Amino acid sequence: MKKKMIITAVVLIVLVVGFLAYYHYVPFMVSIVTTFAFIAGGVLGYWIRGRKEAEDEAES
Repeated sequence: MKKKMIITAVVLIVLVVGFLAYYHYVPFMVSIVTTFAFIAGGVLGYWIRGRKEAEDEAES
């Protein structure tokens, strides 16, 4: 469990540093649109995964 938390923390730090560097080099509107697309894709993927797991449990 502790190893998983460390890996998660490292991934989050890399994402934050990557976003900060990205925001520094691209125009403001481009960064807003791509950030929204990234977040929306993550939320949509998480929602679809949850629905698929619910369907799989209902079939069992």
